[in-house]
Amino acid sequence: MEYSIDMVRLKTREKSYDLGPLMKRLSFDSRVEYWQSFNFKNYHHNFKVTETSEFSYYVGIEHNMKRTELKKDLVIEYNPNKFIYASDSLLFWILFNYFRDNFDIVSVDVAIDIEKNIKELYFDRNYKRSYKMFVSDSGVTHYFGEGDGRIKVYDKKKEQETKGKKVNKENWTRIEYSIKINENINNISKFYKKIPLIDIYKMSDVEVKDRTTRALIYAVQNGYDIKELSRDYRKKIKSIIVNDKLQISEEKINETIKEYFEKYKDMLKGYLDIIGFHEMAKNSKI
Repeated sequence: MEYSIDMVRLKTREKSYDLGPLMKRLSFDSRVEYWQSFNFKNYHHNFKVTETSEFSYYVGIEHNMKRTELKKDLVIEYNPNKFIYASDSLLFWILFNYFRDNFDIVSVDVAIDIEKNIKELYFDRNYKRSYKMFVSDSGVTHYFGEGDGRIKVYDKKKEQETKGKKVNKENWTRIEYSIKINENINNISKFYKKIPLIDIYKMSDVEVKDRTTRALIYAVQNGYDIKELSRDYRKKIKSIIVNDKLQISEEKINETIKEYFEKYKDMLKGYLDIIGFHEMAKNSKI
């Protein structure tokens, strides 16, 4: 299994005049889509930046619940797997100028990739809160819980293929854990969080002759909650379909988060090498 960071959300507070260079660049960049919101839950100034056909990200400035003249919230959300470290990257410039030393890591999505068909997996929710399943052209998607600790499981191969991309894998399922961090970058080395995991098993490949049992297995494989079955059938069905349990590690998830932000600091140090010192002096907010 491969662990990686799939989404990052960062936040800082900046003086109004320090945000001037950012607002200017966002206003004149043709890659930027802008809209305002007055909902108290949202940011007042909202931007979607499309740097390439494969990579876009969100920038929010001045939360509507904290609108002041002196300091304003600045938030950014991006997928680091699609981020290209280039001299013309507006994201690189934003991170270097506003998210270098003292900012909060709001949340991350940790992705776990396995080369197994999603239809061959069984999910034992145990105590997990809510459950939803959706079927679309890009395959089946399972959601366990909401907000912090939400788990999303989907057919990554089919999702990529519906976008016209070639996938050199026979099977590819992605498991995503959405985790709230709310920690300053300077304290991330000490971060550790308990994560409500679910038990995921590889289904056994067995042939069942009894029609009722086959029908129940099919129902459970397609999202029916096994807890709705009688005790005897629940025990019988689970013993048939459950094979090896996926060893998803809470420790590895935490380690993946910390490793990313250790590399993040080194990545920002390379900004000057990419754009050059003189170009930096011209483009910096300082």
